[in-house]
Amino acid sequence: LRLVGSEMCKETDVRKHSHAENVDIRIENDADLKVTITDDGVGIDDALVTERKGQHVGLSIMAERASRIGAFVDVERVSPAGGTRVVLILSEEARHEQQ
Repeated sequence: LRLVGSEMCKETDVRKHSHAENVDIRIENDADLKVTITDDGVGIDDALVTERKGQHVGLSIMAERASRIGAFVDVERVSPAGGTRVVLILSEEARHEQQ
């Protein structure tokens, strides 16, 4: 689980892709585990997320790594002005399977 979370952070590669000044990483450790990475950069191209998700290497790798542990990953543009949010959710059931 730690490895997948670490790899998700690396795969977002904020320096390379977003040109963000600020990055917020939040971990909510309730019944479900939720990791949210939000930046204030240029924002991900909506078409990339909706139309070509399977063809974009970074997005595909994040989705594959999440599915290995039974998690779900979502990538979205924060607003029309920019910013990107990556959310990883590992359900309570999947968490118990990882132990």
